[in-house]
Amino acid sequence: MYASSTAVTSDDGMISFFPEKPESAFDSSVTFYPTPVSSDPAVMQAAQSAGVTAPYKVLSGYVHKPGIVYVFDFDESGKAGTNSQYLLRELINSGVRVGNAPIPTSSYLSKPVASLYTATYKIVGTTYAFMVSGAVKYVRPVEKNEDGKYVCSLTADIQCIDMKDGSVVYTTRQSQTAEADSKFKAVDICRQQLAAKTAHAVMYGM
Repeated sequence: MYASSTAVTSDDGMISFFPEKPESAFDSSVTFYPTPVSSDPAVMQAAQSAGVTAPYKVLSGYVHKPGIVYVFDFDESGKAGTNSQYLLRELINSGVRVGNAPIPTSSYLSKPVASLYTATYKIVGTTYAFMVSGAVKYVRPVEKNEDGKYVCSLTADIQCIDMKDGSVVYTTRQSQTAEADSKFKAVDICRQQLAAKTAHAVMYGM
């Protein structure tokens, strides 16, 4: 996926970089550094240290199409609650056209992806281009640290499914820890931050 290219400076010392159109989404960076005079490790390190790095990101083509979310928030006892409004809201605020999946129960999380896809497809067909499925669970119960702060740790296991054929086009696991003066606030902050990380991963990964 990655490759290097040699760029030549203009008379005023400027470099122009025009990459080919990417065929897939990604979240990475591009680095420019002076051409080393030799392959000696010390010389290579010095050249790279003198370089500059900039973000290089490409949004998934799926984000320009409508999708649905089937991601459930679990409580501390391991019981599934409702479809994650945190992730749904984060995706919507990021400009992705998504809504809740038509299946209201979390029962399909314990079944093969094909079962979830088939059941959903029977209801919506190809109305939606993709489905984000998965679960947000506690790593451990919320606890107080030595500073008296409540600490919440959550993890999100996510799969993105193409609604055209049921194929899994992207999987990711995101984790987040947050602390606050109250348990409620620690959980709320953690869920918000995890949703932001997960939405970003989905948008640049599927």
